[in-house]
Amino acid sequence: MKKILFLLIISVFVSCNLFNPNDETLPELLIIYPENGDELSVRDTIKVETSDNVGIKKVECEISTNNYSFTEIEVTTPFNFPISFIDNHLDSIQIECISFDENNNQSEPQNIMVTINNDLNPINGVHDGDEQFIIDLIEINQLSELYTEETTWDEINNLSRITGIQYRNIVIDSIPLSFENLSQLSLLELINDSLKTLPESIGDLIFLEEIRVQNNQLTEIPESITNLSNLKIIDFSNNEINSIPLEFNNLSCADCRLEIIKLQNNKINFIDLYEFNHLEVVWLANNELEDINLSCLNSIWSNVYNPENPTVTLYENKLCNNPSSYGSCINEEKLGVQICD
Repeated sequence: MKKILFLLIISVFVSCNLFNPNDETLPELLIIYPENGDELSVRDTIKVETSDNVGIKKVECEISTNNYSFTEIEVTTPFNFPISFIDNHLDSIQIECISFDENNNQSEPQNIMVTINNDLNPINGVHDGDEQFIIDLIEINQLSELYTEETTWDEINNLSRITGIQYRNIVIDSIPLSFENLSQLSLLELINDSLKTLPESIGDLIFLEEIRVQNNQLTEIPESITNLSNLKIIDFSNNEINSIPLEFNNLSCADCRLEIIKLQNNKINFIDLYEFNHLEVVWLANNELEDINLSCLNSIWSNVYNPENPTVTLYENKLCNNPSSYGSCINEEKLGVQICD
């Protein structure tokens, strides 16, 4: 029995490398794509091969421009790093990759330089990523065309970029993945388009100021919308939305600019707007609200209530308690007629 126990202890020590000689073998690493001096566009993938006598723990690749740098880490094979170069037109990019083995030995770093050209296909002064979005949208929805006045283009960093979309009365079954390319988009208007979903990548379009997606078939608002601190207007009226994103209060931050929320004619049963002190319009009529949280410090109460042009609409909900229980600023006139069966 003692002999077995001794052997078990020895095996544990060996497995932990306690009795092994120090591992001084460095991993070997090679960036197999791209090659030094390559020209890349829009999005691409860095591909790395690495090996070691013990095993590879992780690979780190640092991507650097003149203005910023960031590091990507991958711990499983294949060691591939998808990278967006959407806003790097004509930039020179340095890529440095290092691998680490299980004993934290690291390879010699490999460095390459690449350049970014987002006007390759075709060369026409239009950003390839934005152009691909238009092509994809037409193809996957089998549209005959999009009228030019429905898409706003502006010159940014020497390329034409999409800054506004106003698509109305078009049957759009799906928004293509290339939607994430529209990094300069500030206005998104999709009205009466039979749209059922919006991609979560909308949360990466940080310059968005207005989202107007009325008269569609949405059942939810993308959670990622709460990343968009530049939003001024949210209008999802006349859909089938039944809940609000969990982190919706993120849009009440000190640097946020949200002023108008229009969510009337949906199926929402609760919304918390207590932290939103700069709202000018809140339209929530004809939902299924059973409770609501509004602050009396909110700007929506600063004007005298006008039924013809209200800053707040709450009628046709299920707010059936005493009006003051929803906030001291709310009276019967502001609450309006409720559905209290």
